[in-house]
Amino acid sequence: MPENGSARLRVAVGVAAAVGAVAVVVWWRQRKSSALRISKLCVYPIKSCKAINVKRVKLTSEGLEHDREYVVVKVVDGFATARTIRNCHELVKITPEMPTAEGIKVHKKGMKTLVVPILHGPHFKLGCDVWDDIADGMDQGDEAAAWFCEALQETDVRFVRFTGCRPTPQPEKFGEGLTKFSDGFGMLLTSEASLMELGCRCGLDQIQQRMRPNIVIDGCGVHEEDNWSLLSWQRGAASALLKLPKPCARCEIPRVNPTTGIPDPDPLKAMRSYRSGHELEKTESPHRAHYESHKSSIFFGQNANATVSGEAVLHVGDSFTIEAQTMKTAPTPKPVVANADQDLERQFQKAVDLIKNGKPSQNGEPSNGEKLRVYGLYKQALQGDNKQAQPWQVQLEANAKWTAWEGFKGKSKEDAMRAYVETVDAQIRKYGIDVV
Repeated sequence: MPENGSARLRVAVGVAAAVGAVAVVVWWRQRKSSALRISKLCVYPIKSCKAINVKRVKLTSEGLEHDREYVVVKVVDGFATARTIRNCHELVKITPEMPTAEGIKVHKKGMKTLVVPILHGPHFKLGCDVWDDIADGMDQGDEAAAWFCEALQETDVRFVRFTGCRPTPQPEKFGEGLTKFSDGFGMLLTSEASLMELGCRCGLDQIQQRMRPNIVIDGCGVHEEDNWSLLSWQRGAASALLKLPKPCARCEIPRVNPTTGIPDPDPLKAMRSYRSGHELEKTESPHRAHYESHKSSIFFGQNANATVSGEAVLHVGDSFTIEAQTMKTAPTPKPVVANADQDLERQFQKAVDLIKNGKPSQNGEPSNGEKLRVYGLYKQALQGDNKQAQPWQVQLEANAKWTAWEGFKGKSKEDAMRAYVETVDAQIRKYGIDVV
């Protein structure tokens, strides 16, 4: 990377397969609450359809407001089964608007916009089979059903809105929670660092859209979220607790291209070397017993349930505090670069100099994903949003850098600088980077 120490931090994407074979060293330390911030909030009004990225959203005991509030079902012999990306790839092309008290609008390219008013009436109520569970829903009428039959090129599908109350599975094991038409838990939480690492390892784009998280956290290391069990949030008189009962086992959905609906090379293959139960059971993980009983599963992100007090409205940029963790940690070290007595520009320049001229002295070198995160934040801080054309997929290094920069689109100069400083601080502690 010519602007930021190309000799040492050149991204060796061309040998990603070899790097992927090496176990990831997951750095863990207790974070300051100010370091963990919400970077993205994603609501999926219709199960398996496109997300709506929002700047703020109400948090309820069922998860983010309006998340998985609707589902498309296939009716066979009077019983409704949820249609998901697993069995209907065309769903990724459906774009919903945020539901309102009046109903929902739904779009698909080449089709007239569907306007669905909320329908009431007990004679529309259906039992919906969602991931080996039952969820109550109310059919939203023949016009909506006909639109989805055409959009999905299927027959006998209906459009259903959630009603009733649905507990999350195995409360005696994973704690109590509520959800709507999700696969099990109210939310999925992951981190920018983990998404970036996966993008580097598998070589695919649109990683966030493939993994479908609700909350993305910035300011932590790769898969550091594995070790959190309880996060807290507060704004004014409102407060919330996010309980993270277990890691999320992933299915084949991430391989489906979020734009075309066509299956791509399976990213789970790239994850098998470092995120399978078989590999993770070898670590000192608090979820070791769960990994041992799910050796063939691939894990990414943490399932989450919410307990809310007051009118809780999450905002991008809000902080989370780690209230409980499932792994013993060292005390929080003082930041190396971040310094409240220095202005942000000076902190940023100091971090740039350390990355450009420093050399790791412990734990090997930063992974490709960690290098790409530094690169993307650096470009965003200096040049703002990426306006360059995307390189060809065969241009592995150039495309990886472009994707890293694109991943921070919309982040202000100040926020990008601050995130860059925090990221460099993390790498300094993990790898012992110092100027030689």
